[in-house]
Order: sequence, then structure tokens, then C-alpha cells
Amino acid sequence: MPSNQAVAREVQLVKAVARWLREQGTPCTVLGWPDREPDPWPAGLTVEAVLAVGADAAKRDWAVDVMTVPAPPDVSARMAEARQHILPGAAALAGAAHRAITISIRIPAGSLAGRRAYYKHVLKLAEEALRTGDEYYDASGQDPDTQVLLSDAEFIDAPSGPVRVHLAPFTGADANLLAELRVTLAEPLTRKLGNQLKRARDLGYPTLLVLDQQGHPGLPAGTSWLASDAAVRTVVAGCSVIHPGVLDAALLARPGDSIVQVFGSGLPGHRDSS
Repeated sequence: MPSNQAVAREVQLVKAVARWLREQGTPCTVLGWPDREPDPWPAGLTVEAVLAVGADAAKRDWAVDVMTVPAPPDVSARMAEARQHILPGAAALAGAAHRAITISIRIPAGSLAGRRAYYKHVLKLAEEALRTGDEYYDASGQDPDTQVLLSDAEFIDAPSGPVRVHLAPFTGADANLLAELRVTLAEPLTRKLGNQLKRARDLGYPTLLVLDQQGHPGLPAGTSWLASDAAVRTVVAGCSVIHPGVLDAALLARPGDSIVQVFGSGLPGHRDSS
């Protein structure tokens, strides 16, 4: 069963997609949530949501499913350790300062002693930023991954509720990561095409997959896994060949929930955002 955080994120993302379509002039409403409330829906329909997309004669009910763009397992394990060492202290510092912070860190590596020294260094940077009011980044360029950003608010909104500290691995806004995505994304995506989305297509629904690059705070690797649109588009196209005719369209929700279409062209009124 998905966690409450995962369910909250899926609901948030489906509503964001509906809003994105409406902003482009395409009528869109959420009709229901078959995976969690199956009674009104055909047997076998287990997608996250059904959206009514389009107007009048062009209106169609789309089956929508959501999946995270996953981080590699080793990154998940290392980020889980970083969260254990950084979050409690950072949350205490942010609480005392009545100010929320976002901390970006390099993926922890090296010896345990070296990693622990890095965690202490990050906490010291967070303490200094909160004390002085100056955000931190390494102007020398030697450690661009480590950053401390300050919020004017006391909490940062998250799918599971407000948090004082957002901790994320820094991978760079232009990261391609195609080779890693072919390992981490292709297998679960192929399974989804052969199960939930195939059943929805067999029931007559056009299918929309929403790929989530932001995730929720409970994910071990944090909530910002940055792979390029092109890398995600390549992997989705490759997987669609394994199950031809199943996937009609796919959207990528980037960190911050900006949305771009990465597969298909069947969404009414869609304007390409790539």
C-alpha cells in the first residue's frame, strides 16, 4: 500500500495536470480516483485518476496514472543516511530561527568518517546562514553542490504538510542521466505499461502517464531528482515499443511542478512546452 505521503503527492500532481490543461484553454475536470475508490468504475481499472478532457464532442475520459522518476538504489541509501544525520539538527536550527531552509547537498560518498564530517559541515553552514541571514553557496566553485537557501516563511509547503527543512541531492539542472534512467526507470515503467495502463486501454480509455521528478518528502533520495527532459523522453519512447498502442501520452512534472509533454500528441488543446 502506498504511504499517506505518496497518496497526497499523487492527488496533488493529478490536480496540477488538470490545472495545466485548463491554463492552456482545454477544459479538464477530475472525475474520480479508481485505485482508491473503485466502486463506480469498471472492474480492472486501477489507475490513479480519471480526467474528463476536452469540450463537447471532443470530450474524452482519460485514465491517468502517476509514477516517480526514481533515483538509483545506491543514491537512495546514501541520501537516507544523510537525512538521518542532517534533518534533526537542521530542523532544530530552523525552528529556533523561525525560518524554513532548503539544503542542497552533494551525493554522500567516501568513508563513513568523511561523510559524517561533511554532514557536520553542512549543519555548520545552515547554522551560519540562519544566524546571518545570508544564503550559502561556494563562490569558489569547488563545491557547487552544497547550498543553503533561506525562506521568508517559517515552513515550506510539501505534499504531506508544511516542513521546516527541505533536503535534496544536487545533480545539476542540465543532468542527462540517460544511462541511469535506462536502469532505474525502464523496468517499473514497462511493468506499468503491461499492467494498469494496458487494462485501462483494453477498457477503452486513452491513457496518460504522469512522471514525477519531484516526489514527496518520504522518498529516501529526497524530492528533487533532476534528469533532462530528453533523457526521460528517450526512455519512455523505448518502453512504449515493448507494449505498443498502450500509452497515448506522457507528461513530466519537473521539480516545482512545471509540466512538459514527453510522449504522444493526443491531449486536446495541448501546446508543446519543450
